[in-house]
Amino acid sequence: MKKVLSIILSLILALSAFAVVPAETFADTALSEIRIMCDVSSVSPGTLPSFTPSSSTAHVTSVDAYGSNSNWVYWNGHTWCGFGGSTPTATDDGKTHYALAVCVELESGYSFDENTRIYLNGTEYTSLGHSMINVFSWGGNVYLDLGTAGAETPIYTITYNANGGTNAPAPQTVYAGESKHLRGGNEVTAPSGMSFVAWEINGVQHEQYSEYKPTGNVTAYAVWTDKYIRESRATMTPSALTADICANDLVVTSSEPTKYSAELWRVFDKTDTSLNTNNGMYPFDKNFIQGHQYAIEYTFSAAGNYYEYDEITNISTFYINNKLTDISAAVAISGSTNRRLLFTCGEDPYIKTVDTTVTAPAAGGAPTEKPVTSTAYTSVTDYDWYENGEKLTSYDTFRAGHTYKLQIRVSTTKKFNNKTTATINGKTAMVKSYDNNSILFYCDFTLPAPTGYTVSYNAGEGSGTMTSDTGVLGNYPLRICEFTAPDSKEFKCWRVGGVEQAIGTPIDITADTVVTAVWQDIQDSHTHNFEILRSDADNHWYECSCGTKKYADYHSFKTVVAPATFDTPGSFVQQCSVCGYEGDVDWGAILGIKSVKLSKTSFVYNGKVQKPTVKILDSNGKAISKDYYKITYITEESKKVGTYKVKITMKGYYYGKKVLTYKINPKGTSLSKVTAPEKAQLKIKWKKQASQTTGYQIQYSTSSRFTKKTTKTLTVKKNKTTSAVIKKLKSKKKYYIRIKTYKTVGKKKYYSAWSKTKSIKTK
Repeated sequence: MKKVLSIILSLILALSAFAVVPAETFADTALSEIRIMCDVSSVSPGTLPSFTPSSSTAHVTSVDAYGSNSNWVYWNGHTWCGFGGSTPTATDDGKTHYALAVCVELESGYSFDENTRIYLNGTEYTSLGHSMINVFSWGGNVYLDLGTAGAETPIYTITYNANGGTNAPAPQTVYAGESKHLRGGNEVTAPSGMSFVAWEINGVQHEQYSEYKPTGNVTAYAVWTDKYIRESRATMTPSALTADICANDLVVTSSEPTKYSAELWRVFDKTDTSLNTNNGMYPFDKNFIQGHQYAIEYTFSAAGNYYEYDEITNISTFYINNKLTDISAAVAISGSTNRRLLFTCGEDPYIKTVDTTVTAPAAGGAPTEKPVTSTAYTSVTDYDWYENGEKLTSYDTFRAGHTYKLQIRVSTTKKFNNKTTATINGKTAMVKSYDNNSILFYCDFTLPAPTGYTVSYNAGEGSGTMTSDTGVLGNYPLRICEFTAPDSKEFKCWRVGGVEQAIGTPIDITADTVVTAVWQDIQDSHTHNFEILRSDADNHWYECSCGTKKYADYHSFKTVVAPATFDTPGSFVQQCSVCGYEGDVDWGAILGIKSVKLSKTSFVYNGKVQKPTVKILDSNGKAISKDYYKITYITEESKKVGTYKVKITMKGYYYGKKVLTYKINPKGTSLSKVTAPEKAQLKIKWKKQASQTTGYQIQYSTSSRFTKKTTKTLTVKKNKTTSAVIKKLKSKKKYYIRIKTYKTVGKKKYYSAWSKTKSIKTK
């Protein structure tokens, strides 16, 4: 009966070697150490003796040999295994380790885990390579490795170094005298643009998967290669073209001849194409001509196993005399890359760029200052300022919030061509036209939007109040008096800056202004007081309270901006500066807002403040200047996992507010090891990611695409847990496994990206 029981217990031991309890069932208090005493503490060849363990550790209720009988187990290279009911016998092969299997039962509320130190007869066994702890709710099983029965065979370690790459493979162990297949190069992530060549051990390269027999601990370094020629440089001598040499006198030398060669291929006269008489090329034996420009094409040809990048996705750079070349317009030769560089024989007759400066416009200033040029051989011929296509005069003034165009014409004693560029105050200008001796270009200047001023009313000798007008700028018609007159007095006019002004008179507001009422004695007979301002489509006029009219003038229109919003474009409204009558409306003159986007809506936690940038496009798809909106990061503590808000407030020619959100998700983890220890089981280990994570989610599936019907999810609720065992799987079936972290913030969960997938076949 005891033998049958021993067989059953051994089978249970083998099946439960890697059992894992869900995270929520672990006890709250973990013991730091457990001390076990036993009458057996070593192993010898032959029949292994019975043993009786005990413990003096607090909160340990019982200690017994596994299954109540003395129980030995051995290491089969992957896990601890029982003897299957047979008499435990140790062999002296020097490799097989034997261990005491001990059950440790604890008081309720206590537990132990992989951090608990286990002692046998006063010696710590936790640090031994083959000791193991299986944890259950009642305590767990402890396997105390007593070593081999004979002289122990040395074990060597093969450590892998990514050597500039990432995710180096896990180390391998091997007994002395035996060999191992080296890891595959696909198990390590290559540096950008590189490919795996071999593993280098002690200066010798070994192919991936080849057998290797170590004679001690070694490190295998990944060897990488880059077959692409990322940069090609060549030197042409002589470096300048003169009228006393020809193309045959030019020599091109590669800076790295073992990688590529460079040679002169074709020459073209760009100034006088009729001279290209050698099958469309300039003759190699004909001298260059002073002042003519030549296009010289070179061929860069790869040598050995090297090759250049293609011209679409992996462009290399090619230089002649440290000047970057252009892609040749000629047909490419197979296996080589053609480049072109322009040379001028003697002094270049063309101006390459024109740099001009002018005092930037400021509100209230006049467009009278003449721009200057700092480029040799050039001078400013004339210039003009424009607003909305109309040329300004010296009597006009610049106004806040308006956009002006400065157009400049520059002449030269040399020449301009379509390659000539221009700048105004360091900003690239748009070239409108050019000929040999002059060039016309322009650039826009936008003044900051006005903020406006306050017009307040003072009763003078009268009484009462009148509301102030805020945000006023430019022409402002004086309002009707609302104050109560003093006794025996009536309203006469307004006084502004010491000058008396009638109701409705437009005044130019350039600062905060106080308007004071002026009173006069009541007249004995009726005198018309034209205080009431009225208007129709053509005119505005003043009316007396008795109804008598006095025509003033035609409307004096000015342009008033109606800002664009997120829903509608803006407009320029024609408004009379005296009476406020609105005339024509130019809808669509100010482009609407097409989209407001964040550069990123999702970040990965890195412990630092992370914020996206904002890009706003108008209805033509062009970026709106940052002068027209303000960004407010509502939640500044964007260092932790969570959701954060960005408020965008439009201003100037645009109006409206929007609030956008972005997330910071937890940093992911990776699978460090996946094994199939027992039939229909998987053991999974991963790298601990405790910072800003709550736990982990593991998915395992029989489909590499993780389809819904084939996929199950396991949630691990403790971020310190780094392993799990999945049972009741299908035998001899390939499974795909991946893992991600999650963080709970309030009632919401944030997830990292899935790790790389690992696959394994169950037993």
